[in-house]
Amino acid sequence: MANKTFYTQEQVGTLQTAETYNQCIFDTLDIKGKDLQDCTFKECSFVNCNFTGSKFNASIFINCNLSNAKITRCNFFSTTFSECKLLGLSFSEASSCTSITFTKCNFDFGDLRGVDLSGLDLSNSSFSETDLSLTNLEKTSFINSHIANIKLDDAKLSMTDFRGAEIQGFDLRNMNLKGAIFTPVQLAFLAGEIGIHIIESRFLSRGK
Repeated sequence: MANKTFYTQEQVGTLQTAETYNQCIFDTLDIKGKDLQDCTFKECSFVNCNFTGSKFNASIFINCNLSNAKITRCNFFSTTFSECKLLGLSFSEASSCTSITFTKCNFDFGDLRGVDLSGLDLSNSSFSETDLSLTNLEKTSFINSHIANIKLDDAKLSMTDFRGAEIQGFDLRNMNLKGAIFTPVQLAFLAGEIGIHIIESRFLSRGK
């Protein structure tokens, strides 16, 4: 296994496009306005970094930690995030998330308001206290994901697939889940959360 490389603020200027960075630590650094398109980042840490105005078009992040990074006006066109920690990231502030790909990522406490995630496979991911208001989730898959206390205000949910997901904090009184897909077991759980009891019986006898 390669040794970790710790970058200083002075070394940020050496970062270039179309490079591969393996096990690099950039925590708390200002990486503003950088052109880092077509880069590959493997097992890198960017905790609390400031990426304001940077470009990551077609870049790949593998098993990276970008928790609480500032991504205002960043361009993530065709960017791939695989098994990354994205805690607290505000993708709603990015300039572009078009054609973005996420695989098994952690979005806890993140902000994805208004982002177009339609048709994406977000299976085996984590969404705890995540804001998905106004987000386009049509035909998006959350299969086997952990979902707790998320916001779905005015989200588009046509054919959104929640089957197999661990769901908590879904209040049917405050959410419009029209068009979303759940299993019968999940629906029974959701109903139970607001005091509705589902009787699994084919026939109901009438009293005389």
